Amino acid sequence: MRKHYVHLVFLLIASLYTLFALSTYKDYGITADEELNYRKGCIWATYFRTPFYEDVLEREVTAAQDSPLLDKHNRIYSAALSVVNGKNYYEWYHLLNMAFGFILFACFYYLAYHLSGKVCFAILAVVMLFTTPRWLGHVPANPKDMPFAVLYFISLAAIYLFSTKKTPAKYLVLGVLFGLTQSLRIIGASLLLIFLLFELLQNKNLGQKLVDVIIVACVSGFATVLTFPYVGANVVRNALELIYNAQRFGAWDNTILFMGSFLTKYDRPLSYLPLWLIITTPLYVLVGFLLSSYYAKVSRFLQLLWLCVVVNFGLYFALDPVIYNGLRHFLYLLPVIVFAATLFFAELFSIKSKFRLPVLAFALLNFVLVCCAVIRLHPYQYVYFNELVGGLKGASDVYELDYWGASYKEAAEWLRTQPFSKVYACNVPAAMQYYSEGKFEMVGSSSEADFVVCDWDNLRKEGFSGKTVFEVTRFGVPLNVVLRGR
Repeated sequence: MRKHYVHLVFLLIASLYTLFALSTYKDYGITADEELNYRKGCIWATYFRTPFYEDVLEREVTAAQDSPLLDKHNRIYSAALSVVNGKNYYEWYHLLNMAFGFILFACFYYLAYHLSGKVCFAILAVVMLFTTPRWLGHVPANPKDMPFAVLYFISLAAIYLFSTKKTPAKYLVLGVLFGLTQSLRIIGASLLLIFLLFELLQNKNLGQKLVDVIIVACVSGFATVLTFPYVGANVVRNALELIYNAQRFGAWDNTILFMGSFLTKYDRPLSYLPLWLIITTPLYVLVGFLLSSYYAKVSRFLQLLWLCVVVNFGLYFALDPVIYNGLRHFLYLLPVIVFAATLFFAELFSIKSKFRLPVLAFALLNFVLVCCAVIRLHPYQYVYFNELVGGLKGASDVYELDYWGASYKEAAEWLRTQPFSKVYACNVPAAMQYYSEGKFEMVGSSSEADFVVCDWDNLRKEGFSGKTVFEVTRFGVPLNVVLRGR
């Protein structure tokens, strides 16, 4: 009877999430990389289903770098979405992203129940993830970092679940999961190091553990080659190039708004990642995560989660990679931090401590504040900042806000209500074109435009002048501005 109850509660959660997705999926704007990802995803889908590359695929390839054999980014996820969404409606892409994102919520639910044996803590895990704004805001319109984060956490869960097993399925499941994850982002290869270190924590038989890691590495390498044509074309050379590119992010060369200044990628301090995590994670989650280290000695899964965080921060400080767009490149660490915090609160409920009531009272109060922010920020939850910097108002003009341009949709909707005009967008022109519905014309320069549309950060950087006629705001802070041009 209890198992039926567990599944019934999960069915209720799935129903509520489905209702949320169906009622909001049209709210989310097209983000900066979506047009490129979905367009190339269509080309990748043709590549995988067509054995005669030259006869069919080359008609769709508009530039040499569009070929899957030369593409240094894995578009397998976007390719799968394009097969389902044959008409390439962005709204359907967003709904499909939300459907894929639910996989992580399902993993949180069943893993929390597996570890605690209590449905209430399984529900808590789902609620904490859902109310983490930086995660929730990236699910609908981030086909790059969100799928990687989902697979990364599932891989960590698989490491834990198979850690005491010695079956061929262990090598196959871990190998395939690791391979898919590292094919999406090369940092996924850190799973092999985490796997080895975690196995050594449980058993100090180094020789056997090395053999296990080598077998899993071989299977994962094969899975990567099968799903990533660029690697398959020249395994050693191209894999090494991907590692180098992951550290420097290729030819990316722009400025980053950080602590009130626009910095080049070489000026960005090593404090960038830790600070972004500190100021964008809900405080009760952050406190729960930090305090969870005290209970790691009695929880093997907490040990694994902390090992993951330590390894990733170690690689970050050692390699000093070029990262931008706030926390986006390290989005995959958020579910790890949230689940660790969930385990802390589950442990806190089961012990007697004079600190329990104050901590729980603080967590409940902050949870209410975060829920209010999630509602007020919709559909731009990924611009959330916590109380340490004074929320979104305190972060304005100090840190990047709408770095992925989702707010251009709202600006386009306002422009559709105006007389037909010429419009220039300083970022995400594909979004403006998509949402124009023929009510305005996009132009290539601000000098020939009746209106200039710009997100707040780029407006500061570019210095466009003109009378402000419309603003997209949250908490009174402008995210996007429409200026009257000539």
